[in-house]
Amino acid sequence: MHRLLAAVVSLLVTFVLGPFSTEGGNAVNPSLTTDGSQSENDNALLRWASSRFTGADLDLPAVYVAFHDQKEACAGHPGLFRDQPELRIDICGFFDFSTAAKKTMLHELAHAWAHENLSDREIEEFLILRGLEIWAGPLAPWELRGSEHAAEIISWALFDRELDLVTIPNAGPEAIEASYRILTGRSLPDR
Repeated sequence: MHRLLAAVVSLLVTFVLGPFSTEGGNAVNPSLTTDGSQSENDNALLRWASSRFTGADLDLPAVYVAFHDQKEACAGHPGLFRDQPELRIDICGFFDFSTAAKKTMLHELAHAWAHENLSDREIEEFLILRGLEIWAGPLAPWELRGSEHAAEIISWALFDRELDLVTIPNAGPEAIEASYRILTGRSLPDR
């Protein structure tokens, strides 16, 4: 029953957002590529997330997106962004179009967007505003990394409905608005 519901949702999203092509991206965002082995639910998730960036006028860089059944490819996480040797996102363990899958996709795309769009000055301003000292690095706890705050704030702002932002501290409306403005140069998008 769960797979049937997921298939129906996927078909509806495909009908609304259009088909996905692995050759050069998709109709919503041609910079996103895959190996073509993803499911229709994966396609729907990628189309939905890229449309959220397009709708907020945030251009995504060329990034390769791979989907996996198990979390090993994502180092045990639901998603993983890497910038070497190319920009790459791995999404692991989702078989549906759930809130968690949507948030993970937005979060990882936000990492790619930030990597390609933020200047050193913007990163420093953001760190100061958030009260953080480190942008990224495996030695810092996740919640103390500026790159994770940025990805959480962007994914929260682009989500299609209001979500609690409980993964990072200092998540009040004014702090999130100011943080998003530093990151993007824009006001929070309308939902």
